Amino acid sequence: MTLNIALIVAVAAVLFGIYWFATKRHRPDGDELAVVAEIPETGIFGVVLIALGFVMLIGKMRGMAIGGTEQSSVTFVAVFGVILVLAGVEIMLMSFIQRTIAYKDRIVSYNSFGNTRSIPWRQVTSVKVQPMSRKATFKSADESVSVNGKREEYIKLVQVAIEKVPPLVASDDLGRLLRALAK
Repeated sequence: MTLNIALIVAVAAVLFGIYWFATKRHRPDGDELAVVAEIPETGIFGVVLIALGFVMLIGKMRGMAIGGTEQSSVTFVAVFGVILVLAGVEIMLMSFIQRTIAYKDRIVSYNSFGNTRSIPWRQVTSVKVQPMSRKATFKSADESVSVNGKREEYIKLVQVAIEKVPPLVASDDLGRLLRALAK
């Protein structure tokens, strides 16, 4: 019974992920100057987690000794299998929905659930680049947008940001980041 419920929850999570991808993904409008997405290889990790969760659940349902043979192992496999599937779905959403987009007048960030945050370029008050990291965070008085992702796209976004962000705000940090990405 526990495994059946876990399998239903896992299937529902995958169906939710497919639905969410179909309805929440960014559709280009042609005004984008740069679009930074997660590297596609991250999506492979999500697929592996989903597959592993289903293998554990179905294997345990077929009588395999996954996690042991006692009754508590059924609960463990049910919970762990669902957690694996949920984590895999979140990684898939992060890989295919999460985006940071540079427009002429603003930078917009979509999280893995399709929610947006936007900062007009002229309102950027600081840009922080983490030491030993490629992640940049653009901040305004009331909002922040963090960027990291596929290198080629990220370089385009940084080049746009260098042109659009007020020069006194972050020219040094963005210049260093651009040089680090170009290596």
